[in-house]
Amino acid sequence: MIKIFLRNKNSKKKLKILLKRFFLQAPVKANRQKIIELLLKLPLPWKIKRKIMFTFPPPYETFEGVIEMPKLNLLNPETKEYFLKVAEYWIKEVGIDGWRLDVANGIPHDFWKEFRNRIKSIKPDAYIMGEVWCVASPWLNGEEFDGVMNYPLREIMIDFFIKEKINVEEFDSKLAKLRGMIPLQANMTMYNLIGSHDTPRYLTLCKNNINKMKLTIIFQMTYIGAPAIYYGDEIGLTGKGDPDCRKAMIWEKEKQNRELLEFYKKMIKIRKDFPALRIGKFKTLIKDNEKNIYAYKREDDVHEVIVILNNDTKNHDVKIDLSREGIYKDVLNEREYISKEKTLIINLKAKWGAIIIGKK
Repeated sequence: MIKIFLRNKNSKKKLKILLKRFFLQAPVKANRQKIIELLLKLPLPWKIKRKIMFTFPPPYETFEGVIEMPKLNLLNPETKEYFLKVAEYWIKEVGIDGWRLDVANGIPHDFWKEFRNRIKSIKPDAYIMGEVWCVASPWLNGEEFDGVMNYPLREIMIDFFIKEKINVEEFDSKLAKLRGMIPLQANMTMYNLIGSHDTPRYLTLCKNNINKMKLTIIFQMTYIGAPAIYYGDEIGLTGKGDPDCRKAMIWEKEKQNRELLEFYKKMIKIRKDFPALRIGKFKTLIKDNEKNIYAYKREDDVHEVIVILNNDTKNHDVKIDLSREGIYKDVLNEREYISKEKTLIINLKAKWGAIIIGKK
């Protein structure tokens, strides 16, 4: 779905040919349509407006019945070219870093393939992300998007960290299955979110349990893919479903959760300091259902990074097997360990984690 706003009469005339709609009946009943449009401008509750839209739909296909959002025929060469030039303009003239494409699964694959070719020819490192709620394998084969909004991963995180409806082995299995459904390069550039403008706020889903949210953030910032922060999550903004999740940012520092903000900053710094967390390999190390402990390793040629998560309500001692002896640092809890037999025993607080760094 692509939104288009027509600013004046001339632009409407100009686009009459280019932006061809999928008409369902002809001729268009203009008078009836004008009455419907007037009704929808009244200050009516959204439920009533929605009922009007679906009871008296326009004579052309739309997105979700919204008359201002007609379905455009992007297989029409002129229409296709118009939007490709729009995409090029913002890259060439404004220098944006990429595109987030709304309801991308509603657009033909051929269009997105040409979209990618045109954008990458101008700016090879431009990031192209699609909004696709399902497992998006067809869009991630290297011909269309660099990544998509990783809603399936978000559901797995909610089931494990918030609802606690799956155990450690199920958590790891679901993660492995999701990784296996798309190519490695796409896994590395997936837009890993815990919430968006279309979902309830994560802290609200946690019922304001800040420890559950922090544990999720530790995972999000150390897992394979590109972690994303929805504005306000970093200062503890709450909100139920749309539109409550889109409420205004809290700018007054005294009303912000500064502790959570500092935690976000710390996790971002850790991720930036150790490239293994961005481009390193991923390997599961521990799946302990009894203690509810999950551990994995990210590594590159310089560092091995071991992430340990305690999703239990109790403290636990965790034994970690290492690749070498020597000094290891827990950069999350700011501790130092010396391994003499290629093992470490870490005491983890409930609903908390550790990030152990060792040089190769």
